[in-house]
Amino acid sequence: MQVQDFLKTRLRILRLYFWMLLILWTVFVGSVLLWNIYRQKIETAEAARIVARSALQKDMSYRRWATSHGGVYVPITEKTPPNPYLSYLKERDITTPSGRALTLVNPAYMARQHNDANVLALGALVLGKRLALAITQIFLQEPFSQDERHIKRLNKIHKFENVSSCNKKS
Repeated sequence: MQVQDFLKTRLRILRLYFWMLLILWTVFVGSVLLWNIYRQKIETAEAARIVARSALQKDMSYRRWATSHGGVYVPITEKTPPNPYLSYLKERDITTPSGRALTLVNPAYMARQHNDANVLALGALVLGKRLALAITQIFLQEPFSQDERHIKRLNKIHKFENVSSCNKKS
């Protein structure tokens, strides 16, 4: 009888140790999982910051270059009509010796057409109020390009907005 009681007690102790070990292992694995999720979020955010910084630097250098040259001349097309806000410039529209019609495109007009940008950033210390207002008017009045790549971007944004709004409701 004593041997059976001893074995039952030992078995209970072993079961207790087993469950304690299982709980500790589960807590350890759960902690490692949470830590990895946390690190993944941080690394994803940092990667997004790097990509955004890179895109901004590219756009800024593109804009600086165009600004330093007073804009660029591009062929007049249906998608790129002469900029009405530059009509005061005598050389807004030119014709090459070969007969090709070109129009001057300033950086704001160019950015809107190239990226169909929905964001405009202006340096308050660099621009005066009148120039900032003129650039903003040009930016806002430039029509949506309907290019396939711009439509894809807008669809991605709309999809993200729908997912975000659904997440906020729940």
